[in-house]
Amino acid sequence: MNLSARLEGEDGAALVELIGLDRFVVADKRPGRLTLTAKGPLDGELAIDGQLAAGALGISTSGTMRLAGRPSPSAALSLKVANANLRSPRAGGGRASGRAAARIRERAAHIDRRHPAASPT
Repeated sequence: MNLSARLEGEDGAALVELIGLDRFVVADKRPGRLTLTAKGPLDGELAIDGQLAAGALGISTSGTMRLAGRPSPSAALSLKVANANLRSPRAGGGRASGRAAARIRERAAHIDRRHPAASPT
């Protein structure tokens, strides 16, 4: 599989909302762009690369994902966040009004243990 997607708009905040990050970050209502590429077999390891630029906000990720097959579903991704205004979590739900500036660089790996790999017979 070879998937490439690009979405651009005049309102970067709308792109942030579209992918569900508006609960965590505040984006400017300036032009924005979202790109995603995934390459590899669906039953194997997919190479993932994605970027979101919305005003000054920049988020990028790259790494690999395994959606099906053996071993169980997993992901190893590198995430970079630059010039982010984070929303302050508050009790009571709803959108929080507090903001904090942040720059984040993180590596994460996840293995879904709910789907145990088949044992040899």
